[in-house]
Amino acid sequence: LQARLFGEGPGAFVVSGPPEALRGFGTAAIGLGVVGGPGLSLAGPEGALAEIAVEELARVHAGGLAGLME
Repeated sequence: LQARLFGEGPGAFVVSGPPEALRGFGTAAIGLGVVGGPGLSLAGPEGALAEIAVEELARVHAGGLAGLME
């Protein structure tokens, strides 16, 4: 799961949307998780699971790189 999210492979991007819309990507798309409710849940093919609260995601996003430089 970490390699898929943070790997150095060819260009990729993360998208979110309803399953029927994402099917348009065909076999190039790999499901990573589900967004909804109070958090983001990620599940990989090995069964690895990460759950992150929306509040935490918002905090990290707001701080961005500047927050790491302090």
